[in-house]
Amino acid sequence: MEISARSGRATIVASAQITTFEGEPLELTIWFQPEQSFTVKWSFESDASVDDVAVDLEQDDDVFHILCTNFDGVDGRGTGKPLHLVDAGPYRFWLHFRVFLFGKTEDRTLHYTIYMEEKKKV
Repeated sequence: MEISARSGRATIVASAQITTFEGEPLELTIWFQPEQSFTVKWSFESDASVDDVAVDLEQDDDVFHILCTNFDGVDGRGTGKPLHLVDAGPYRFWLHFRVFLFGKTEDRTLHYTIYMEEKKKV
């Protein structure tokens, strides 16, 4: 059986729920061609000097580092709209995510969706 998913003009190429192991960062590598990939790394911290939550995104070549500060609730925190990651060939890749912290644990649960859309021809 094969399943395909879309939302509007975007194809959903990956969507899952993953949980950290012993509070360590999460790493996701997306292979969109046999020799081409990009990686998204999530790290988490709690910081009392930050009033609410904060997301810091840095890019180092084909690696996107996302630092999530104060993502400490069961109600989940994440992107309000898809985040544009990279253009690769004729495609544009987007990320939507939400992070939850359940109970008294250091492990966070991440729900994510990676979208791909064809770039508009100009």
